[in-house]
Amino acid sequence: MSDPLARLLRRTLRITIMASAGMVLAWVLTPAKPFFAGLLLGTTVSMYNAYHAARRVRGFVEGLAQPTGRARGIGTMARLAMAAAAGLLAARFPHVFSVVGVVVGLAVAPVVAACTLLADALRNRL
Repeated sequence: MSDPLARLLRRTLRITIMASAGMVLAWVLTPAKPFFAGLLLGTTVSMYNAYHAARRVRGFVEGLAQPTGRARGIGTMARLAMAAAAGLLAARFPHVFSVVGVVVGLAVAPVVAACTLLADALRNRL
C-alpha cells in the first residue's frame, strides 16, 4: 500500500482525525454545541467519502487494466447520497446539528487532501 493514492488517503485521514479530536474538544468546551456537532457529522461523512472515493478510484483503474477494459463507476452518487443524508439529518434536528457546521465539515477532507498534495508538490520541487 505504498502507491501515491494510498499515501495521500492515509495522510488525509490522519490529519482529519486529529482535527476531529480538536472539534470534539471544542464541542465539549464551548457553548456552540450544535455547530461543532454538525462540524463533526460533516467531517465524519467527509472522511468516509474520501475513503470510499479512493477505494472506488483504485477499482476503476484496476478495471481499466483488465484485458476487457471494463471499469466500474467511481461511486459519485453514493458519496452525494451520504452528503445529502448528513444535510437532511441536520435539517431534521437543528437543535442537535447545525446545517452550516455540516456543510463546512463536508469540505474538511477535500481541503486537507488539496493542502497535502500542495505541500508534497512544493517539497518535491524544492
